[in-house]
Amino acid sequence: MSAAPLLAALLRIGGLGAVLAALSELWFYPVTLTGHSLALVLFYGPLAYTAWLAAARCGIATWAGGVWAACLFGFLIEGVPVTVLYEAVPFTIFWTSIGWHAVISVALGLWAFRWITATRSFGTGLLACAALGAYLGGFAVEMWSLGEGGGPWVWTPTGEVARQMLAGWVMFAGGHLLLDQAARYPVRPARGEFWVFATLTALAYGVGILVPVFPMSLLLPVLVALALWLMRRDGQGTRGAPMVARASAVRVPPAGYAASFAIPVAAIGTYHLLSMWDLRLESAAIHVLLVGPMALIVLAWATLRCLTGPKAP
Repeated sequence: MSAAPLLAALLRIGGLGAVLAALSELWFYPVTLTGHSLALVLFYGPLAYTAWLAAARCGIATWAGGVWAACLFGFLIEGVPVTVLYEAVPFTIFWTSIGWHAVISVALGLWAFRWITATRSFGTGLLACAALGAYLGGFAVEMWSLGEGGGPWVWTPTGEVARQMLAGWVMFAGGHLLLDQAARYPVRPARGEFWVFATLTALAYGVGILVPVFPMSLLLPVLVALALWLMRRDGQGTRGAPMVARASAVRVPPAGYAASFAIPVAAIGTYHLLSMWDLRLESAAIHVLLVGPMALIVLAWATLRCLTGPKAP
């Protein structure tokens, strides 16, 4: 691999890992910040890049293929380093892999943030970021304050929540900066690069997951095969990977980074107000009820589009 593809790969691994770890970990529930943040990037980055390579190899042409690429990442992150995917099927498929990772982390925090801040006004970007932050702050109510296993409710001080939300913003903004640098390079993965990452992912799955949770562990290959098949269907008749190329070329302007600070500010403010009013939201259940149906509708549309949609010449 020459220097340019290697640098592009490292930038994308670091950028994807930082952005998605911020949304799926630091802005999701309490974590240990010291040292743990780097470990999260090392977990998220290679798996997210594997999904990115799969999307490029399949040549996805529309947002329908992009939806399944986001789901592929969700399946991998909950089914390779951890066993969450297999613990309460089908709830864990739709709630964690699709409802959070695919919708909140990839669709909103990665794609929508970059597209809105690059193509819309500062005010629109600011409102979008504030809305996402308010949602994260409301979601944090239960995740930060309800005891393990449904124990007694104890409000976590706002200062502790604020520190992690701000740390998450540093990771989020830093990841997008890396992706901006990666945008200078064309979507042209090195020969065999997909198979290297696919093999490493399969080895990690085989060594750490396959036997301990067998036969439920067989769910992951089925879901991955389904996602790849539909992504390939979406890419039939296209040259290159037009959808991946368009999405990867978007760059966040300086105003977009300024707008992004509204995410932690709105999250902290929302959490603080709810704690002052002692509003003990069942935020996980609310998320399932709000996002779950929308995610299923979009997934059904994406599946139908991949199977029957018009193909590019």
